[in-house]
Amino acid sequence: MRSPADSFLKQFLLDELPGDAGAYFAAFGKHPGWNDHIDDLGLQTETLAMAKRIIYLDGLSSQIDSGAWEKLSEDSRLEGFDHLYLWQRGSNLLLGSITSSRDGKGRTRYPIVLCAQLGGVPLEAALHDCLPRVDLAMAACKAAATADEVRAIMDETREALVKDSQAHAKARGGRDLGSLRLLQSRMGPGDDGLLRIFYQIKTRLSNWAPGRAAAKTEVGATHGVHFRLPQGAVDPIAGLTMWSELFEAQLDSTAPRLFFWPRMGNWLDVVVGRPAGVDFFGLRANTRAIPFVTDVPYDMDRTFREEVRALLMDLEAEPPRVRSIFADSGSAGGASALTSRVVELSRSIWQRMRR
Repeated sequence: MRSPADSFLKQFLLDELPGDAGAYFAAFGKHPGWNDHIDDLGLQTETLAMAKRIIYLDGLSSQIDSGAWEKLSEDSRLEGFDHLYLWQRGSNLLLGSITSSRDGKGRTRYPIVLCAQLGGVPLEAALHDCLPRVDLAMAACKAAATADEVRAIMDETREALVKDSQAHAKARGGRDLGSLRLLQSRMGPGDDGLLRIFYQIKTRLSNWAPGRAAAKTEVGATHGVHFRLPQGAVDPIAGLTMWSELFEAQLDSTAPRLFFWPRMGNWLDVVVGRPAGVDFFGLRANTRAIPFVTDVPYDMDRTFREEVRALLMDLEAEPPRVRSIFADSGSAGGASALTSRVVELSRSIWQRMRR
């Protein structure tokens, strides 16, 4: 019998979406149009069904039923849900929104969750064009009073997402958004903030190192690894792009990466691998409860420090090189070649840390 972890690794975000339907749109959770949980809307792929199980049943329900968030002090707990999320694996991704809601009987413990599945849409286009559509759909659902209104919103949004997907597929890569506005990052003092991120990646994510076939089969690779990072940008498009590209450069393309962006916070939660219930604790826990990894002191020896600095200094070279912390510093391989804009983003992180 296949375990949930095995199914996740073999199927999640590996659906081949039909060419005439390169996008799907689903909803689950609570809404006043239903007296209890929303009827499943749009769960048309195995990935979307898994996403509901992991986010809603394994994740949110486990934290709600255990009272994990109620045990936090008021100054450590977020009042509700107001998050965007990005879930990536290879060239496929999910975009969504999690927002506080209530059912027809006034119960408010569970949120409403919207989830768009896109295949072959470049990250830039997905974040710039598709994420705002999801956001608008969430606002419309929140304003809607009935289940029929919600269904109509879902249908309309899915049609728009399909058109977006087809347009970007025809454009073969979508449009270039140009430079993103990257502002002062809150990563920590001196250079150690960024060093600590690479320390966490190297010590906790070796099962997902680039090119490791074991990433698909080892038990350790199935467990989610959680990071809390500074947002590093004022808007989710900039922040999600920056951190997505950092993890893309460091890890194997088979590594599932889930990013949560809280609108009311200054952090970003990342889970690599299959998330477990505890990995959703951060949705209502602020930095008093879960600190940034950049603020946690680690015993990083001189060899490791020099290794990371050499990797980062490669970004100063002409032409610049982007490689993984798991790659041999003498090799130009490591991570797949990235665009010049990605290099500029990485340079920006490094330059801010050196100030």
